[in-house]
Amino acid sequence: RSAAAAGWDRLSSATYRRLNLALFTSSAWLCAAAVCMPAFAYGYDMYPAALKAAAGAAHGLTALLCAGVWVRTVEPTRSGHYMPRLVRGLAGSLATLAPKSASDDPEAASSRDGRSELALCAALFAWFAVLPVVSPFPMATVPAILGKRMSRAYSAWTWLAACVCY
Repeated sequence: RSAAAAGWDRLSSATYRRLNLALFTSSAWLCAAAVCMPAFAYGYDMYPAALKAAAGAAHGLTALLCAGVWVRTVEPTRSGHYMPRLVRGLAGSLATLAPKSASDDPEAASSRDGRSELALCAALFAWFAVLPVVSPFPMATVPAILGKRMSRAYSAWTWLAACVCY
């Protein structure tokens, strides 16, 4: 079935709602990184104003599109707000990140489906996305190894990888 035929029903699934929020977060972060470059790049202002405006607009419009799709595919809480839904979803995702049950049998189906490996990848990518944001330099450059100018902006890509692995 094509994407046009599946339409909003497919985008309403938990996977696509999560990926829309991940792309929204990454695009918003990259928009801020493009527009407020010195705050993200250790004081450096590396690109001309026209390129920063174009990159900021592209990422900002992508973030708005993803937020709009998410709002259209999610039912708000009884009070009409979306924030409790976001907090509950994030807390639930963090709580289910660990494997459900341990298996000592390497031949068991749950040992071979890759869920433990993907959970570990999601946790590590999330850690690598948060570390440059909360750590001072030079520690902030460790996850991406891109140096002071790019490490904090790169967090958007590792955040997106964490959400895809989840």
